[in-house]
Amino acid sequence: MRTRLAFAVMSVVTACAPSSDVPAPGASAGEWVDVQRVPPPYRVDVLFVIDSSPSMAEERAAVAAAVERSMRGATSGDRDLDGIPHVDGIDDLRVVVVTADLGCDGSPGDDARPRTEIAADAPSSCPERLSAPLEVSVPLGVGDLETLPAHAACLADVPATGCDEQRPLAAARRALELGVIGRPGARLVVVIVTDDDERDPPSLELPEGAAIVLVSGACESEDGPSARPPDAILGRIDALERAGVDVERGTLCGDLATPILDALFPRIADCLCDRCVPPHYEPAPGAPPRCTLHETLGPLAYHARCGELPGRTVIDVNDDGIERCAVDLVAEEDDSSPGMRMARDPELCGPLGWIPTWVHGAAPEPDSRLDLRCEMPSPDAGP
Repeated sequence: MRTRLAFAVMSVVTACAPSSDVPAPGASAGEWVDVQRVPPPYRVDVLFVIDSSPSMAEERAAVAAAVERSMRGATSGDRDLDGIPHVDGIDDLRVVVVTADLGCDGSPGDDARPRTEIAADAPSSCPERLSAPLEVSVPLGVGDLETLPAHAACLADVPATGCDEQRPLAAARRALELGVIGRPGARLVVVIVTDDDERDPPSLELPEGAAIVLVSGACESEDGPSARPPDAILGRIDALERAGVDVERGTLCGDLATPILDALFPRIADCLCDRCVPPHYEPAPGAPPRCTLHETLGPLAYHARCGELPGRTVIDVNDDGIERCAVDLVAEEDDSSPGMRMARDPELCGPLGWIPTWVHGAAPEPDSRLDLRCEMPSPDAGP
């Protein structure tokens, strides 16, 4: 199996410029240079803030089911829940559930503490207690990707026995102040589920790249709307959107899982940053270009040492301890060694173009810099 050199570890990547035959800046005479940055690991931290007031009793089961569906779609890559994975699933995920109950009438409320106790009337498949946060990191061998969606649903099955007056934005702010979730380098997604508005909601500061989802209860019934639109909350959400925060909205009477999934996955870019090496870099007709690939490991990479990665050899280490690796070049006839090989890809590069590919278990490390350099053969050079 081979992997195109610059295909990001996640299939959702930042936008990039198309490939070009023009050598990149920094190339010496007769040299073709391509420098790319592999996106950092796609880590996601999700904070669910769920209204626990008595009026949420009818929505309780639907909320828990939506949490499970959204987490299953996130981990499988089935972002539109049609049963077919469309992107790579998220394999580095933390989930915390808190209630919006901050107390009333002498009751202290839950103070935005992560839920760990499971409701007594929860489904029998739920354990009595779970850890907080729920955590899965496949690259680091932490947690269980298969059980996380169901366990998240168990925590989101919140008894509707809290105060009548709920404060979801205040609870979200309190949870973030307490540091219950929010790893450096992770995309933070705050999901607020409520069927009512909040009196004097506070402003909410979210880190760069964060998203917020509001699932509210402005549903119609025979007696009219079941709850007034959460205008005060919406005002704060609109302000966040104007500040550049990704915002998704849904209703308790609609598809609860889709807006959550839309926030979990950033927008799919227009290109995947593949690079084709022009055929005139062939040392002889039909021979692969002579190229070298260096990889500088970033601070958010899963591995900090070249020796921990297949097909790498350390070249040097900078003052910050960051290692630069030489990626082993693999010959066409070598069917087992990991590293990089130049290969034809007629669909992407045309019948004569070449593309660097990762082979035999090698793959670009997240948050790394890739420097590909190919020599222009001299006019009288032989094969």
